Amino acid sequence: MPQKKLSLEAGGPQRLEVSCASSPTSARSASARDAASGQGRDVPWADIGRIVVRQLPPDPPGDNGLILDLVAYVGGRWEPVRVFGTTIVNYGALSGGASTSRLDNLRRFARHVRERHPAVAVDDETLGFLESQKAPARFVNMTQFTEYDALYG
Repeated sequence: MPQKKLSLEAGGPQRLEVSCASSPTSARSASARDAASGQGRDVPWADIGRIVVRQLPPDPPGDNGLILDLVAYVGGRWEPVRVFGTTIVNYGALSGGASTSRLDNLRRFARHVRERHPAVAVDDETLGFLESQKAPARFVNMTQFTEYDALYG
């Protein structure tokens, strides 16, 4: 069965590739790869414990950016594999192809992960984003984002 690659290229050093096949059970993991070193690792869907979608604050450096965190248990600790709204992604590899909306593409990718691992935790704000046309919850300021980010530091 031919597989398509769903490639995510972040503006920074992180790259995430997800193998997608016609059969939903064929793809077993995501692969996170550091573009600078070329080192990578597979993250099984079952190791993704939480999905979080948020909008960053409107002031710089947040600039209303979007993030999708796939929080995975890696090396004995929880760490997010972070996908930004500006991350270049081949959303066409998802079932139904790509949308012209960044929000819709991010929503569909998060749903894709949830379909692969139905037991993944999703907070109420993210669930509202995934199941409706609601905008994602917003971090009020960069201090709030920094506190959230420190959970995984």
